[in-house]
Amino acid sequence: MTEALSLLLAFLIGLLAGVFFFGGLWWTVKRSLTVRQPHLFLFQSFVLRSSVVLLALYLCTATEFPRIISYMFGFLLTRHLVLRRLRITPAGQPERRLL
Repeated sequence: MTEALSLLLAFLIGLLAGVFFFGGLWWTVKRSLTVRQPHLFLFQSFVLRSSVVLLALYLCTATEFPRIISYMFGFLLTRHLVLRRLRITPAGQPERRLL
């Protein structure tokens, strides 16, 4: 029971880390259009977002492989949902319609 709970917790933390990372990326791109030195702003944002995501990964998974997979599944699910919400497709591929 505690193993399932720890996997669920890692999944939820992965979701939150994904929201932080991709939400921060969205905010950074919008904000970079108005700042004086956008390249420095983008780099600082990348370092901050990556540091927080990696710290959360390290703290919640305790280097146990099943927890890492659960965390990454939550993180990548957030990425998928963000891309779906914004209707962004990889370059060169037409947008697929499910309905």
